Amino acid sequence: MPRKPLPPQKRKNKPVQVMLTQEEHSAFDAWCSQEGVTMSDFIRDAITQPIRNGRKLLDQN
Repeated sequence: MPRKPLPPQKRKNKPVQVMLTQEEHSAFDAWCSQEGVTMSDFIRDAITQPIRNGRKLLDQN
């Protein structure tokens, strides 16, 4: 069951949502179980480099 969201003033991080079909979710969940990672960890690792690049772009402006 999803957690109850915090009020915006108490939330430090913004959630990122990805829409998946039930079949896609099951397949991804199976892969994550086999690899021993959580979905959240995998997604966090996947977006780390674009976030760094974006911060550099923001610093340049």
